[in-house]
Amino acid sequence: PFATVSPAPGIERMSRSLAMARSHPPTAKLALLQELEQTLLGESEALPGTRRDLLRAVEDTARELLDCDEAVFFPTGAGSQVQAYAPPAGEYSLLSPWISETVLAGDDLLLCPEVARVSGLFEEGARRNLGSLAAVALRSEAAGITGVLELRAGEANFFSPARLARLSLAADQFSAFLTRAARLEDLVFV
Repeated sequence: PFATVSPAPGIERMSRSLAMARSHPPTAKLALLQELEQTLLGESEALPGTRRDLLRAVEDTARELLDCDEAVFFPTGAGSQVQAYAPPAGEYSLLSPWISETVLAGDDLLLCPEVARVSGLFEEGARRNLGSLAAVALRSEAAGITGVLELRAGEANFFSPARLARLSLAADQFSAFLTRAARLEDLVFV
């Protein structure tokens, strides 16, 4: 019902603009994005530790913002970026076979409303008790971070139009947050 393109049966690729047009995110949840911004200087006036710490803050905020079970960042770059931002051992992107250039460019969301109906996902979904998946690109050239934030929920059809609108808006905020953190770090260490 949301898709602009279906790259495979049960997988939908949707324009982020369309996600925003179909629903307006509730403002109460969006306060979490402001809280994330406050972590940049916080009360201690010290920057958060590493870029990996910043990505953990993004993952935690995404999980809370969307009320989903898991949010994991997967780098798509090469070399040191993959090593620096690697997900936990044994963790991998379940949606990676369907991530296209338009998703990586940040133009589209990727959605799997019902994991149990997708060949290649249903076994892993059953093992992990997953019902729905969604993914969006995060990019910050200043921070040297490019990748995909994958969100997971135990309930099928979990990512409603309102949640997809929040995810689309949050992706821009998360990328901007990572860029601001990198610029602040450059100012502090120059």
